[in-house]
Amino acid sequence: MRDLHNNLNAFHATSPQVATTDVLSDAIDLQGYEGAEIFALLGASGTSLSGSVKVEGKLTECATSGGSYTAVAEADMLGAISGTSTGSFFLADATSEDETTYKVGYIGSKRYLKVNLDLTGTFSGGGIPVGVVVARGVPRRAAVS
Repeated sequence: MRDLHNNLNAFHATSPQVATTDVLSDAIDLQGYEGAEIFALLGASGTSLSGSVKVEGKLTECATSGGSYTAVAEADMLGAISGTSTGSFFLADATSEDETTYKVGYIGSKRYLKVNLDLTGTFSGGGIPVGVVVARGVPRRAAVS
């Protein structure tokens, strides 16, 4: 079936905002779905990104709504990046890496996810516009609304 419209459920996990410090998403509940695609949106940073001023996207998971979240293993992510923190799916540390949409697929078994946009350094000049959108997919019962 080529119908994505009735097989995806998309929503904001964070409100679009201009950030100067870390941004942690709301809990993403995957009940009724077998997977998710997470999109982190970065706008034009007011500060030049570098090795000391950067944004890293980290995906965490938990089996229960009130439990402790832990970093998602690379084996449970489609699009993880190696060589950084466990659970990382992007690292924007150069000016050419803002104004970009980064994505990662989750294929793990936990019910809840959170995304942490980890800002390192001082974001002067107005910060950096960010947002997180989630598309839950592979529903156990289609069609979704």
